[in-house]
Amino acid sequence: MNDEIPGLTRKRWGKGFIYFNEKHEKIRDSNALKRLKKLVIPPIWENVWISPLENSHLQSTGIDLKKRKQYLYHPDWINYRQKMKFHKMVEFGKSLSKIRIAYQDFLKESEWTKKKVIALVIYLLDNYYFRIGNIQYTQENESYGITTLRRKHLQEEAGKLVLNYKAKSGKVRNVKIHHSKARKLIREMAELPGYEIFRYKGDDHKFHKLDSQDINEFLQVIGGREFSAKDFRTWGASKLALELYNHAVEEISQNPRLKFETTLVRNVAKKMGNTISVCRTYYIHPAVLNYVQIQFPQPLLLSKEINLPHMDIFEILLMKIIAVSNPN
Repeated sequence: MNDEIPGLTRKRWGKGFIYFNEKHEKIRDSNALKRLKKLVIPPIWENVWISPLENSHLQSTGIDLKKRKQYLYHPDWINYRQKMKFHKMVEFGKSLSKIRIAYQDFLKESEWTKKKVIALVIYLLDNYYFRIGNIQYTQENESYGITTLRRKHLQEEAGKLVLNYKAKSGKVRNVKIHHSKARKLIREMAELPGYEIFRYKGDDHKFHKLDSQDINEFLQVIGGREFSAKDFRTWGASKLALELYNHAVEEISQNPRLKFETTLVRNVAKKMGNTISVCRTYYIHPAVLNYVQIQFPQPLLLSKEINLPHMDIFEILLMKIIAVSNPN
């Protein structure tokens, strides 16, 4: 189901709207009108299309004030997509070793080839949880992700390199790059021609921009699955929930009126540049939240005996938690 087929439409009438079916007949049925009201389609949307089917995954589309096309999906479809995203985390975790070996190898190249620049971007996604970004968001909202960051976003603070920029939803991110090798490489990149930091030298000897498709294609080839840059944020938030567990426990011990889960998720959200609600719903694996709540306030069961290549003790625990929750 998509908005290229005939659907329901609306027309402003007084302080509200009247609705029409595919034959342009006014809808009067009370149950149909009740369904349309429950969709809560923003009144500012124009050129609104509404699915004639109550159970289709795409329920409505429209054009917002900034002339961007927006979509409303069925709640069951949203829940399904969320489950699939978390379901994929086990396979992503299994592929991380290959991905990390690959990007470390490409970072050794002497020239700023496309593969080397992609490798640096993936290194930063893996360690600093950036959004990938796209040119459309930058042009329409002046918000940035890793592939659209510019030299003006680079700052030096007490010898440390900082990326300071406006991210999605207007949130300002101030990301300190702690790794000396990454700082050196980013500084080198910033000296190359062009506004964007992450540009590569093509076969034509000119410098070109990267985009999210370049990153995702690389991940799919190396990882062997349909992975994307977004998977690093889901993985990163779930890992941070374990890394920041002790800090949250300490906060609760000093202020018992605080709620443990909210305190932990707030700390993760701050690192990720998200709201608490978005971080809890879309980024931290539900099995991880369930685990830490059961474990609280006891120490996490971190194992140094299990050795998974290129993974730290928190990632090893994360793999154990999500593998149990998703045995298939």
